[in-house]
Amino acid sequence: MNLPLVIAGVASFSSVLLSDAAVTGQWDFDSGDLRATIGVPLRYMDGNEGATAKGTVFNSTAMFGLPPIGGQVAKVMHFPQMTLATMGYVVTHGVEPNGEGEQVNQYTILMDVLFPASSSGAFRSLLQTDNKGDADLYISFLEGRGSIGSLGDYRGEGELIAEHWHRVAVAVDVSALTMSKYIDGMLFGTQTLSATELDGRYSLGPTAMLFADEDGDSQPVYLNSVQIRNYTMDESKIAALGGPEARGIPVR
Repeated sequence: MNLPLVIAGVASFSSVLLSDAAVTGQWDFDSGDLRATIGVPLRYMDGNEGATAKGTVFNSTAMFGLPPIGGQVAKVMHFPQMTLATMGYVVTHGVEPNGEGEQVNQYTILMDVLFPASSSGAFRSLLQTDNKGDADLYISFLEGRGSIGSLGDYRGEGELIAEHWHRVAVAVDVSALTMSKYIDGMLFGTQTLSATELDGRYSLGPTAMLFADEDGDSQPVYLNSVQIRNYTMDESKIAALGGPEARGIPVR
């Protein structure tokens, strides 16, 4: 039986029993394409002949001239600078709806990423939840230092550093109006969502988009691993995952 947790006067019902908590999607790029380690392959938003596919490159960290991940060479994907609003990757996340209609209100997304220093000062889209309007999660970089947020809230403890590999995790519980953001297993900050957001902007639709934005707030990024879970991970579980690894994000 799922019991309600009341946070700031909002009743949050966990829709996933502990025994059902799972990784529903993972992509590691070891095969040099968009196939999934778990779940459904990613897709190019603008099709296999579009600008995303033409600009996407798969290679090793060594061949890209990037630092190794945890001292090891890894196979990674490079997303080019966005030139069209149709660019990005479609994620079929596999999380069962737990909100109104097809909306998903509890989920966690994790990425092992590196951001080049060349686009410092620009916003970098991480996630667009429903392919409508602005992206819903960004990295804001200034002078080689980055923070995670949305709607102007980029406050937190810690930072991302350009040209370094980081593990970014965002644990969302729209029912409780919270979005907790982590860098390398450490809590960066918890952002309070508006009461109007239930089944709204931060809820996943049937698919989501990586690095997409409707007006160009997206920049080059290197991606080693991305994972979706069907529940809101707590701080201790994300801390246990730690920082980025060449093998990708653990499923444990």
